[in-house]
Amino acid sequence: MKKTYMLTLSSIILFAGCSASNWNLGKTMTNDMPQIDKSQEQIKTTKEKNADNFHIDTVINTWGEPTSTRINSAGNKVYVWENCKPTGNFIENCNENGCETIPEKECCERDLITDEAGYVQNLKEAVNSCTSN
Repeated sequence: MKKTYMLTLSSIILFAGCSASNWNLGKTMTNDMPQIDKSQEQIKTTKEKNADNFHIDTVINTWGEPTSTRINSAGNKVYVWENCKPTGNFIENCNENGCETIPEKECCERDLITDEAGYVQNLKEAVNSCTSN
């Protein structure tokens, strides 16, 4: 009985101590806070805005060079990769040298749109969808 009582008491103390929250601890404002100049604030805002986005250089390092690039009507740079996958079927490819059987491919384009800082704005959509040629 004494062990059960001690176990219960220890559990209550543990949960009561661990459930106390200090969520307001860092929210107090003091006059000793360092002043941030506008350029640091602008850099921080840009990084926060693009925290979930990859820079186009990172994508190019992963996917290789794009097939083409263009500027869309909004003035954003669009990088285009042609994505070809075998269909599982075979076709006859004939030319002046004769015919050969080759795997059939289905190709589509993946378009990545970047903002003025070069961060990709539609990576998830581009990976999930492909426009047929």
